[in-house]
Amino acid sequence: MSDIKNIKSRIRAVENTRKITKAMEMIAASKMQKSVHATLASRAYANLSWKTLLSLVQHVRDTGNILSHPLLDKRENVARSLMIVMAGNRGLCGGFNTAVTRKAYTAIRNHEEAAGVPVDLITVGKKADSMHVQYGYDIVATFPKHDALISPKQIEPLAMFVIDAYQKETYDRVFVAYTDYVNPALQIPHVRQLLPIDIEAEHAYLGMDTSTEEVLPSDVTFEPNADAVLDTLIPRLIEMKLYQTLLETNASEHAARMTAMRQASDSAKSMKDELTLYYNKARQTNITSEIAEIAAAANALLHG
Repeated sequence: MSDIKNIKSRIRAVENTRKITKAMEMIAASKMQKSVHATLASRAYANLSWKTLLSLVQHVRDTGNILSHPLLDKRENVARSLMIVMAGNRGLCGGFNTAVTRKAYTAIRNHEEAAGVPVDLITVGKKADSMHVQYGYDIVATFPKHDALISPKQIEPLAMFVIDAYQKETYDRVFVAYTDYVNPALQIPHVRQLLPIDIEAEHAYLGMDTSTEEVLPSDVTFEPNADAVLDTLIPRLIEMKLYQTLLETNASEHAARMTAMRQASDSAKSMKDELTLYYNKARQTNITSEIAEIAAAANALLHG
């Protein structure tokens, strides 16, 4: 009888857990839907903005003009680098946080071995702070990650900090580790160079063929000049890039959490079904045993 009570208690506990994970799945699905909508809406604009910038730079160079901008110029001597790591604020999202921090760690190790320079961290999201504990890297700044829909204004402090640190030559390379949203079942962690802007790498990432793709008209006039236009445009696009990576990370986190909670709900349901089967078998065995005892007692009284 005690076994039956224990099994019944476990069934109730599993069912309560399933209700919680199901509720969390529905909440994550709702947040994911909003985040994905914002991400996809911004992605087209962000990609076109970068294509415009890259074509602008290419156009200036093709016309024989020398283009020099502190956020474009690649420094030969690299003394120190910076990695921005974007992760979640909470767990219960499968391997989402582990995947992006591991990707960042691998990229940092490869960069340290190749360039022979130390790398500092900026973290966005509470789970990114674990890199200091796990790997011992110095975190120079931490910025909050909002789980709700974010606006470009919320990314301005991070963008200004990074651009200022790069222009002051505190860092000679700046990278960002984040997670690209593909679909609810697939999110891919990436590490991309943020500063200096790598024209060829951006062309490859955006799938641009500069020999055939025309984003700008052939006759472009810069007012007052190309340097002034780019001086205004480039910092805004750095901000846009950070904003887009944060949107991608947000959507990926909610998708990963929804998937993890769905799997947890399915596992809880399977466990409940198994426990119910055990419960029915134990109850049937108990009833059979009680009937046998009653029959034996009746038989003893009859022949007593």
